[in-house]
Amino acid sequence: MRRADARAISRRTFCTTAAASLAVLLAGCSNPLSQLGGTQASVAESLAKKTAALSPKVTNTVEKNYLTVGIDPDSEGAPLFVEASGKAYGIDVDVAEALADELGLKVRFVKVSSDSAKLGSSCDVVMGASKGDVSGSSVVGNYVQTASAFFHNGSTGVAKVEDLSSKTVGVQAASVSQTALGKTGLTMTVKSYDDLNSAFAALTSGKVDYVLCDAYCGFYLQESYPEASFAGTLDAPVERGVAVSSDNAELSKALTSALTKIDGNGVMALIRKRWVNGQKNLDSSTQVQNVPAGTMDTADGTTASVGAGGLTTGSNAASI
Repeated sequence: MRRADARAISRRTFCTTAAASLAVLLAGCSNPLSQLGGTQASVAESLAKKTAALSPKVTNTVEKNYLTVGIDPDSEGAPLFVEASGKAYGIDVDVAEALADELGLKVRFVKVSSDSAKLGSSCDVVMGASKGDVSGSSVVGNYVQTASAFFHNGSTGVAKVEDLSSKTVGVQAASVSQTALGKTGLTMTVKSYDDLNSAFAALTSGKVDYVLCDAYCGFYLQESYPEASFAGTLDAPVERGVAVSSDNAELSKALTSALTKIDGNGVMALIRKRWVNGQKNLDSSTQVQNVPAGTMDTADGTTASVGAGGLTTGSNAASI
């Protein structure tokens, strides 16, 4: 998500202005919703008070009193990770800050690549990881999911195969979602676009019947294209959580507790509202059922069957 047109910039402006409110909400209150009606201190004052009141719940971290958070900017794009004016925003950032707050730690972010991140050395955790992504890690929680998803004008619920057949679908050119669609037996006319804003604009104007893209990218763009409704995932959602060193039982246990806390006290709901229109977790009930298998050529020239249900979206990076 390196490029953005006017609509995406507007969406980012909305998210940036919301940052001050969320920073106050994450200042250590057991019920974050209770502060919405009061007079709010500035972000700097709020952070200063939080730092002064720190009471670390874990000690086994890379830097004392800090949770050092690794994020892979090459695979984590909006709404998981956004850089604007030298600052970081996104679901990964907000969740990491909320977790650090629950652990009584300050937070700092470092850029890593999943295959080279050194937990316990370069960072304490890596955000948005699934099992096997980060060497020597266990994954705590599942605060986001990745899947290729269909979006359609007007609310139709989860689409059926017959709804999709013979329809026109917009995709970002050379995207993982386009590849995933090509591996199924769905018969759809594909129109490719340079970025997802263009695809969603085509959906709004009726030039395509559906858009297929990473689900969270689509939820993020619904702020700018409110006519677009989620119509189900093409593939089974892959859960992603927080990777922590398998040797750091103290931190793993504390993170599990912290994730449960922010899920129960309303903070996670606020983060989802901010970035993905409050969309709840994806699961098997949100997946298009009975997608026909496609075929693909193998290296030896034979043909292999490919079922859509087992596909995953891989990287979240896309041009919005």
